[in-house]
Amino acid sequence: MFYDDDMNKIWRYTGTVSDREGDEQILIRTGQRRARISKRPLSSCPQRSFNGCERSLMLHVHNPSHTHSQLNPHNGKLNFREMLKPESDVNYAVLLELVQRIIVKTDQQASIFLQQKLKSLKRPNLDYLVDAVLHRALPLSTNRFGNFLIQRILDIDDISYKLRIVNSVAGQMEGIAMNSYGTHVLQKLLSTSPEHVKLLIINELLEKNVAQGMIHKNASHVWSKVLEVCVRISKGDTLTPQINWIIYSPNIMATVNAAMKGKWVNCANTDTGSLIIQTVLLKEDSGACFNEILNNITACAINKWGSTVVQYLIEKASDASLARVTTLLIYSYKQLSVDFHGARCLLAALTMGRKKDYAVGLLSDLLLNDEASIHTVKTLVDSPIGAQFLVNVLSLMSKRDHHRLLTLLRSSALALQLDW
Repeated sequence: MFYDDDMNKIWRYTGTVSDREGDEQILIRTGQRRARISKRPLSSCPQRSFNGCERSLMLHVHNPSHTHSQLNPHNGKLNFREMLKPESDVNYAVLLELVQRIIVKTDQQASIFLQQKLKSLKRPNLDYLVDAVLHRALPLSTNRFGNFLIQRILDIDDISYKLRIVNSVAGQMEGIAMNSYGTHVLQKLLSTSPEHVKLLIINELLEKNVAQGMIHKNASHVWSKVLEVCVRISKGDTLTPQINWIIYSPNIMATVNAAMKGKWVNCANTDTGSLIIQTVLLKEDSGACFNEILNNITACAINKWGSTVVQYLIEKASDASLARVTTLLIYSYKQLSVDFHGARCLLAALTMGRKKDYAVGLLSDLLLNDEASIHTVKTLVDSPIGAQFLVNVLSLMSKRDHHRLLTLLRSSALALQLDW
């Protein structure tokens, strides 16, 4: 939060004033840079254009005494500290100019000022301010400081404001979702809007490149919100009977599954996509995603991000699904046990899963009853990761299997550094 003292620090200027004939020059020094700003009488201020209308930057306000108090006495510019006072009156032209400064000059101070005004103004003045901001909602949403202004409006409990923002960015949802600033606006919309407003966003995103959005570093966060949405609009809703004529309630997972067919593994092996997969696996219609991950579980297990999905399955999967995951992991132990991420997935199945006893027994049988068991153990010992994996396995085996493995190691004359 910013208070008067903070704003005073932000808006104060430093420099020297020298009088010249008919004009004052203010010399502002900032490090090695110098800029000359000319101060002219208010009457000579240039006209600015807003939507084809020529308006002065400084139009008069209702109380003439406020005009001079809102101007810096040295250069005729806006005095933001005075304008923050509750009794201060800011007209529409000034608001439009401030919005333009945020977009064109990435003006942080103008954004802070308008956010403060949003908190202090009451209707109808609040509506005037919101109208001036939402007039440029699209460029503000993707602006470094403008996106905070849009999010501040979304905090206001007024559905009409949210609908206006959605209408302003309609057709550009995908680009905004991929923007590093715009993604926060869409996430805020999905978090604060009622279901029928969320559907307007979701319907447009589902028509775009779903697979690209799923793995995009910014858009993936929006898709996480989309997949968390629980649509509750029904035909019998007496409060919003017209909604069913305006939008449709999509089967989100059916559309996502169709778009992501054959791409789930690639998605799971990315940093942002792995989080998406974990959200998808919680859905009832996640069978297509689960089966594709299962059919390529080795490729996922040896990947930095894919291994997190495999471990998530070990922790959250149902008993039937967990049995399938565990079996496939154990049967791939030769490849996984010498890989850092693969070994972690194996150990998770052996120690954390509800099928851990089954996993330990299956691994013991495969390791000790394999015709090439001596060669397999030698391969594991030659790898630092594999050797450590054997140490962990020995501690999990039953006494009988533990003795059999030690006998195998000794009889094969393998140098395994263990405390036997």
